[in-house]
Amino acid sequence: MVDIGKHRPAIPAARWEQASSVAVWVALAMLLVAALWLRLPGLTAERFHEDEAIYSAWAWGAASGQDAGFDHTAIDKPPIFLSMLALSFRVAPPVEATARWPNMIAALLIVVLTYRLGRRLYNRRTGLVAAIFVTLSPFTISFGPTVFTDPWMVVFILGSLEAAAGGFAEGAGLAAGLATMTKPTAPLFLPLIIALLLAAGPQPGQHEAGDSTFSWWPTVRRFLLGFGIVIALGLAWDATRHQRPGFLFHGAEGYGGLSLARTVDWGERLGGWLTWLGYFTASRWLNLLAALGIGSLLVAGGRHENKRFRLFDRLLAGFVLLYLLTQWLFTFHVWDRYLLGLVPLVAILFARATFWLLGAGIARMGRGRPRPHSMGYAVVVALFFVAAMTPQALRAAQGGYPLGGDHGAYQGIDQVATFLRQEAPAGSIIFHYRLRRHFAYYLFGAPFDFRWYSTPQSLATQAAASPAQTRYTVIPSWRDFGPLAAQLAAGGLRWQVVYRAHRRDGSVSFTIYRITGPLSR
Repeated sequence: MVDIGKHRPAIPAARWEQASSVAVWVALAMLLVAALWLRLPGLTAERFHEDEAIYSAWAWGAASGQDAGFDHTAIDKPPIFLSMLALSFRVAPPVEATARWPNMIAALLIVVLTYRLGRRLYNRRTGLVAAIFVTLSPFTISFGPTVFTDPWMVVFILGSLEAAAGGFAEGAGLAAGLATMTKPTAPLFLPLIIALLLAAGPQPGQHEAGDSTFSWWPTVRRFLLGFGIVIALGLAWDATRHQRPGFLFHGAEGYGGLSLARTVDWGERLGGWLTWLGYFTASRWLNLLAALGIGSLLVAGGRHENKRFRLFDRLLAGFVLLYLLTQWLFTFHVWDRYLLGLVPLVAILFARATFWLLGAGIARMGRGRPRPHSMGYAVVVALFFVAAMTPQALRAAQGGYPLGGDHGAYQGIDQVATFLRQEAPAGSIIFHYRLRRHFAYYLFGAPFDFRWYSTPQSLATQAAASPAQTRYTVIPSWRDFGPLAAQLAAGGLRWQVVYRAHRRDGSVSFTIYRITGPLSR
């Protein structure tokens, strides 16, 4: 007789695997819904940051046909994100929400790609928990409804990392090239991409990793081929434009150069970067748990797992530290968006550390190590992250953290634009100090003469030289009008408040002054 009993476990095991797979996809669908819901309030909550405003103005010019292909615009960014933005303006009105939708899509893709990278490097449960972290992180929530280039750069970087971990060298190169043609800082991630590509080992048709004849160069060469194709196409496009010099020159000029930071600035810079890092969870105890857990994982964890897992742990953690050291020791601006690409990597490491800590705790209690693919084990960790991060996520959805775009400084700039369009005669001079980028978007196409001034004396001199034209200046609430008033009076000019814009809390955000004179002598 055939003992069919010994064959029974295979059937439940297959069904369990199928059920686990379905559960993961259902969970991912729920995460995408949650990610969208948490980011939707930001679509219309705030006015543009100055960089968001100028990117939108450039894209509006291209979408309207005024400067299709950015042929005559002195852009300082590569073409991919700006082209996405222009396409968005072609299919919908060029309002703030339309400009923010491309990054809303990127925010959802970051969730999916974080899961895929975690699954590729480790397993599904690690990828799923990392995706939960990215969905609920105040950092990623705050950057979803923005018009910065960083979210799409992160999408392409994650795609490159996932391709590299799978040994797809050409795909990793193409995605890395797309990231670089989205934001020029993307090559900072190349060391990790190449390291994962080499760690993936030989692919079909190559020698085994243990074979002494195996060479890393063919793999890197295929990566560089894919990367070089995209870079070459981007530079060729730039070379065909009438605008000279190209975006690389304007980007470098606008950034102000890069060098080693002065040692006297190290303390302040370190404090700034640590502050931004803290917003990955916006919870001190979670941040402490992440630091201790990841540290423990690197020092003592993973002994019961395969060597590849430990290798990936070290590669990810080593790169995160290297990236932070580079940002700290060199004169990169201490801006929050420069850390967006680290959130998925920290999420994967934190997920790994949490599973290891829970497993080690159960083992210490004498109950043996949990099964590696235990559904209950994964559910416990997933629920822990949901419970621990949801309060901060809800606060971030309401703009409760100083991350991402503007947080009230430019509320009312749309009111200023409406007033000037309706009340200022065509040909009026609009003097400005730090609002050029905002006027480029909010007063796009308006028939005004925009003039920048550097000092109060410069404003007075320019205003006095154009007595026949209607003249205005817009002063934000954080700028003192006193020195300007003194210089105008000294030049025989007068001024009159014609409009005040307000924030939602009722405070004045901008004041529009009309300048008259000079007085006849």
